[in-house]
Amino acid sequence: MATYGKIGEFEPETDDWQQYMERLDFYFAANKIDNAGQKRAIFLSACGGKVYAVLRDLYQPNKPDAGETTWLPTADCRFVDAVCHNCHKRGHLARKCRSARQPRRDTARGGQDAEVGAILAAYEYTLEYKEGSKHGNADALSRLPLPTMPVDTPHEGEVVMLMEHMNGTPLQVKQIREWTRRDRVLSRVHQWLLQGSWPRECTDPEVQPYMRRQNELSVEEGCTLWGSRVIIPPPGRQTMIAELHEAHPGSQE
Repeated sequence: MATYGKIGEFEPETDDWQQYMERLDFYFAANKIDNAGQKRAIFLSACGGKVYAVLRDLYQPNKPDAGETTWLPTADCRFVDAVCHNCHKRGHLARKCRSARQPRRDTARGGQDAEVGAILAAYEYTLEYKEGSKHGNADALSRLPLPTMPVDTPHEGEVVMLMEHMNGTPLQVKQIREWTRRDRVLSRVHQWLLQGSWPRECTDPEVQPYMRRQNELSVEEGCTLWGSRVIIPPPGRQTMIAELHEAHPGSQE
């Protein structure tokens, strides 16, 4: 018997299930196929491997062509009136829905997210992507001026204290110069530096460290310098140590 037309396999990615069933009915009518068994056999051979695998799972342990069903596609196929849980379309293969390919995120990560999700669930809305450069209206909310602007900017107290602290130092040059002149060891070192003549030998253990560094010592405004560092006489050393360790509580001196 001659056949009219040809029915192709159902492709879940591109074909619509309802339209495919309508085409199949026209194919049966054109070829005068009324027997339910023949319809079932033609459908199972043309539905494609993916749909056949689903039907096979539904009919386990029997095969899809077994049983006394009338018209299998309308009676037993779960895709006829099924609603996709991803895009909510009727007669759509849920596992092939494009919405399922998008990564799913958990919107109930906290109490606040759950509350917002419950409010949005009462509305029908569509999310659309928008570039950040086009979010000027949302960005403006964070740049709006305050309701009341301060007349002047207050100065931080720490900054004022720092500026006042810079006007004074723990030790003055005249103090160091006077202590150097009265100190037994530094006064001798100061005199040798001014004269440019050091003794050949010295048995005083307090003077020997200075003699070993005589080429590194110099005099500036009556104070003795070791390189770029000022040698503080004993009366002012404790004050200077306390100043250096003021910002480091607990440091060993």
